Amino acid sequence: METQYYHELLKATEEQDLGGMHFKIIDEQILFQDENGQFVITTISAEKDYNEHHFELLPEMAPYQLIEGKIIFMYSPSFRHQQVLGKLYIEIGVFVNREGIGEAVMAPLDVRLDEKNVVQPDILFVSIRRASIIEKKVHGAPDFIIEILST
Repeated sequence: METQYYHELLKATEEQDLGGMHFKIIDEQILFQDENGQFVITTISAEKDYNEHHFELLPEMAPYQLIEGKIIFMYSPSFRHQQVLGKLYIEIGVFVNREGIGEAVMAPLDVRLDEKNVVQPDILFVSIRRASIIEKKVHGAPDFIIEILST
């Protein structure tokens, strides 16, 4: 990931520059403010291999997943995708809570499969007996996941 500080940004406020978001995507680059409040532009190369360390440098909530060492942009889901996601999550959540068998959550939540794969499945379930894989993110494969395909 190539990072450079961006100092000529119209000298506007963060709210104006980033539209109230934590980041802004501009021509396949990510604009965000670092911990010192300086604007940073990061370029993600399709040719370079990345790992979990690189992925964690991206701003929180940036729409990317790390798949086979590539940082992949995830487009905003469609209305229908979100309808299906919501209905499935409600049904699964009610069942999981009623039976007391574990935890069900929906995206966005990072699932670290290995050093080169950090994904955000639409819905995931982790059983009570495997609850130790849940920390700030999920470390290892959940008991099951649901990924809703959009067309």
